[in-house]
Amino acid sequence: PEGQGKEIYVALKPIGNHYVAGDLSTTAPASGRYLRGRVQGGWPNRVECGIEAYFVQEGEGRRGRPGFDL
Repeated sequence: PEGQGKEIYVALKPIGNHYVAGDLSTTAPASGRYLRGRVQGGWPNRVECGIEAYFVQEGEGRRGRPGFDL
């Protein structure tokens, strides 16, 4: 499929205490938080960023772990 495997960046927008997906780009944002992923299944159907299967029940995670504090 078109775009398969292409690197893509997903800007993250703060909404209250959480972040949601914002703009998509083929270049990293100059500032702010973002996820880097790859197009899977053809553009623009699906982008995988490597965190799709990660879940921690609220109140069960540990703060201060590298890479887990936003």
